[in-house]
Amino acid sequence: MPYSPLLLRDELHEPSVLAGQSPFDLLLESLSTSYHAASFFCNAITDVRAGKWRSWTIRPFYTYTIPSFSLYPGISAWSKKGARHVFRKHKASYSLKSLDCADAVVAHCSQSYQRNNRTIPGGESSLLLLLESLINSNLVHLYGLEEQETQRLEAALAILQDGRTACYWLGGSLPGPAMTVLLGTLILKYQEDGFQDFDLVGANTPSIAAFKRKFGPTLSPYFHFERIMRPELRLLSALKRLVSHRSA
Repeated sequence: MPYSPLLLRDELHEPSVLAGQSPFDLLLESLSTSYHAASFFCNAITDVRAGKWRSWTIRPFYTYTIPSFSLYPGISAWSKKGARHVFRKHKASYSLKSLDCADAVVAHCSQSYQRNNRTIPGGESSLLLLLESLINSNLVHLYGLEEQETQRLEAALAILQDGRTACYWLGGSLPGPAMTVLLGTLILKYQEDGFQDFDLVGANTPSIAAFKRKFGPTLSPYFHFERIMRPELRLLSALKRLVSHRSA
């Protein structure tokens, strides 16, 4: 089973978890009997004992969210000497642009990866195809930040939208204040547009988490569940991890 997000309608009822009869237990049992291997992310529950008791490997991850824009105080929630100071100092130097194509987003994202000696997973061409498909489905909106004096695009972001939720998904910027101004502008824009919440998508790398934390979000956990049922696949997975560890 490929990587898939999982949503549950209701919070798990603890007695059913302890009895091994919760909806989540039934899902895990079905996956275990229907597939040779399964892997998925889930942010719908915090009680992961059902997976642990059924021999699934569970890894915790974290993201930052603004869970309710109606309660979010806006710029006053931002760090005083961080995002708030940078935003107020540099906002007038930039203009927000709605982008028609994904090339600038992918280019800035790729440059950000390169500055950290990494490459975009899957490659630029694959990412462009994915973005174009999501844009055509009206699930992604692209924004850029242009420096007014030079008219240079210094930052670009792809924002996922689903109903009243917006997600800071993909982007990059030149070194400097541009990304702080762009992200701050978009957070305030989506709040003003009546969106319910905003997901900053990931807080699992120290430098990235430190940047996102400056906007006053809430830290929220989610979990990766994985189980390999076939013994030969478990052996192959162990060998791949060993090779990857030695290469690093």
